[in-house]
Amino acid sequence: MTITPAQYSKAQRRLLTTLGGLGVAALAAGTFVLSYDDLRLLALRGGAARRWAFLYPGMLDGLVVVIILAILSARRSGWFSRAVRWLLLVILIAGAGAAGIQRAVKGYAVLSDTPVDVGVAVAPWAILILAIWLWIAMIKQVLSLRTRRSRRGDPAEPAAPGPSAPAASEAA
Repeated sequence: MTITPAQYSKAQRRLLTTLGGLGVAALAAGTFVLSYDDLRLLALRGGAARRWAFLYPGMLDGLVVVIILAILSARRSGWFSRAVRWLLLVILIAGAGAAGIQRAVKGYAVLSDTPVDVGVAVAPWAILILAIWLWIAMIKQVLSLRTRRSRRGDPAEPAAPGPSAPAASEAA
């Protein structure tokens, strides 16, 4: 007998989703740890200051987390919006993987200086711009979802205080 998703209870679906999320988090953490040295050494090769090179892998990992959250928040958005986020995730993971492969196969010494130097210099700013763009997009999606719910009169969202409710400054 095959069980279809509709036959699972709501609690079972939530448990399976939570366990899947924990599995993804564990895999991401392992990947972040294993790729740390490769990305730090690439930052050093590209001219990053030794005292700050440890931040580069963390920034990349943070961007991966932001992109995943942006993908989740875009679940009701159009296909193009979701596709851009997935493309960013694939490019970021492929780039980090390529850095690890390069180090394992030939090392970073064979890379030409200018592209690596430029990449390392631009990376923090590019990561910041992408993270801000994704964050603003997530905020817009949450606000548009609230607007749609309030138009439908969905009770899932708490009602905003009306004119009869005293403002916080008046109550104090």
